[in-house]
Amino acid sequence: MKKKMRVLSLALAAVMTVSLFAGWNGSSGSGTAGSSGSIKVGLLAPATGEVAEYGIAVSNGVQLYISEINAKGGVNGKQIELVTYDEEGNEAKALTGYSSLVDQGVTAIIGDVTTAPTAAVVVESQQDNMPMITASATAEKITCKLDDNGNVVSVYKNMFRSCFIDPFQGEKMASFASEKLSAKTAAVLYNSGSDYSVGLYKAFVAKAKELGLEVVAEESYGKDAVDFQAQLTNIASKKPDVLFVPDYYKVLAN
Repeated sequence: MKKKMRVLSLALAAVMTVSLFAGWNGSSGSGTAGSSGSIKVGLLAPATGEVAEYGIAVSNGVQLYISEINAKGGVNGKQIELVTYDEEGNEAKALTGYSSLVDQGVTAIIGDVTTAPTAAVVVESQQDNMPMITASATAEKITCKLDDNGNVVSVYKNMFRSCFIDPFQGEKMASFASEKLSAKTAAVLYNSGSDYSVGLYKAFVAKAKELGLEVVAEESYGKDAVDFQAQLTNIASKKPDVLFVPDYYKVLAN
């Protein structure tokens, strides 16, 4: 059920994404919006690789909605042409994919899907003033330029998201533990190899301190870990009221 809800959420976010770009005419790039022929929209997402299920969910949602738009006559009489690139969940390939989509004349890009590849292309997209939106990347640096201390320097004007940022998610979980569960102590078990997991972990700990929720244990595991016995044994010895584990459902299923 959790997996189905996650996939459904990504698909719905993708539908919202296409709705936004369907009427966009603000790109200064070489896109085809406003010219004869179709309106090219790029999709940068992993169709293969470790996080393919998320990319496929976004892709399915986008393609379904574009089909519906085109069946109704398109946008201003023009059909939307979806140009896709499989970046395999890889940052370097995401950069290659971004350049490929721009070279093919897209007027906007949906993607990327996960945080690391999205962050890899966001700076380059500023230089091109290429409209982009992510249905699922959550790191604050996706839409904001941050300094070395994590403070917001500026907001990227061409980059949009439809998902809550890491700080918001982590803060809300700490507030929930303190205010709704009446927890006095907490432990965190996070994935040190995941930007998403680390982002939520840091936000949770910071908010917990503010609320007076004592974090008695902070344990981590590697990206490919399958055995969490040592970490859980240490956490159990601290007897926390709650345990916060921010990660993807496939990891939590272990």
